[in-house]
Amino acid sequence: MSKLLKALSYPRSILLGVVALLWTLFWSALTVIGALFFKGKWWGDFITRTWARGLLAFFNIKLSVRGRENLVAEGCLFTFNHTSHFDIPIAICALKDRTIRFGAKAELFKIPFFGAAIKSIGVLEIHRSKRDQVLELYKKSLVNLSKGYNYILAPEGTRQFTGKLGTFKSGPFIMAVSGQCPVVPVVIHGAYKIMPKQTVVPAWGIWAPEVVVEILPAVESQGMTLDQRPELQEKVRRAMDKALLSSSI
Repeated sequence: MSKLLKALSYPRSILLGVVALLWTLFWSALTVIGALFFKGKWWGDFITRTWARGLLAFFNIKLSVRGRENLVAEGCLFTFNHTSHFDIPIAICALKDRTIRFGAKAELFKIPFFGAAIKSIGVLEIHRSKRDQVLELYKKSLVNLSKGYNYILAPEGTRQFTGKLGTFKSGPFIMAVSGQCPVVPVVIHGAYKIMPKQTVVPAWGIWAPEVVVEILPAVESQGMTLDQRPELQEKVRRAMDKALLSSSI
């Protein structure tokens, strides 16, 4: 990247950071209004995909996807490594032909318009301090897998300060075993540089961020019991960690 493009990235990040916020508020308001008239998963798909594509376009994010042959036909649980505010829009764009809903911390549901919007399209409200409540929510959501929905969750629970995997929590894997659904690990390479934890301006000093989303082979939970949940969790973690360590981004 030339010095000129790097210099131009700073004012662009500030200007388009504001635009991205307004973009999110616009689609949030439209989601709430549209929910009064439109029902079904197609509305949520249209909203999330359009919103996500816009964010990636604003900051000139170059997205490549590997491993699409590993996608499964049935409803599944995707897991991803969480390092950036941009992980969700990146994942939505990478899995563009799948209906996916994600989990979000309960605090986000309190944001005007945005909170009502994500609730109306089926985003899972995660109360980190209420484990039993979260597990119950996961189990109730399993019925949607047979309706063409897929869920994408961050087993680390929160964004990491580095590009390395953090400690995995058990919740997503209890959900997978309870639903006897496959877990498809997704590794996002390069998003950490766009907007890491404790930053407020995207793509600071980066003109055209490169991100690679790697879809790994599914890990089956069929036939597993909850006592075998740690085995499933470890298999997924090893696969994701190996993919991260082999990355050059």
